[in-house]
Amino acid sequence: MSNRVYLHCTNVQSLPKSDAWASFFEQSGVEYEAGECVPLFWLLLFVASDMRLAEVDSDDDIDGDDERRSYAYLICDRNTGVERLRARAPLMRASLDDDQFALYEAWSTRMAQEPYANILVRTEELDCMGEEGQLESQLREALQQLEQIPAEGPLGMGTTLRNITGLWAENMHACDAFELVGTANTSPTWPTPFAPRPLPAAPAIPRTKPWWAFWR
Repeated sequence: MSNRVYLHCTNVQSLPKSDAWASFFEQSGVEYEAGECVPLFWLLLFVASDMRLAEVDSDDDIDGDDERRSYAYLICDRNTGVERLRARAPLMRASLDDDQFALYEAWSTRMAQEPYANILVRTEELDCMGEEGQLESQLREALQQLEQIPAEGPLGMGTTLRNITGLWAENMHACDAFELVGTANTSPTWPTPFAPRPLPAAPAIPRTKPWWAFWR
């Protein structure tokens, strides 16, 4: 079963407990989702200091363990996140082809037009695939890598950044839309797939795959 990651624009200030999810969705906009990764365009909204820890609710504890475990999630002020997307646009312009960069601009516009205060990324399904703290460590390292990349680009993809974003192919221009930004749970779904991409080179699979991709 695929382990999903979700992004919401929302007015809540932190991840809700199990009895507050109805209120959470009432205060949130479009739900975006991705499988087995945190898409690159999502990650570019955040910095390492935006990471928070939450406890797995007993209702969400898939393994049924008595001991609660903590996992990392991301939350930032929406306006700040949009400013980061705009500041990182030259980096993306140097790293993407025309269709991909147009999608990046469309993503920036979507985030700018949301009428909610914050942006939140839920990672609990991905986190449960490994030991406590594994995802937190890799997510922090990936965000720190992004912060250290010069704004002029192009984007250099280290192993941790590849693992978190799921972008293992050497040629980023071969990536389809959903690989960069996930999908919006709307009707119709967003984004529209790109026109057929060039055949990618063999994936640059990391020597040690992330635990959540053990079946690949």
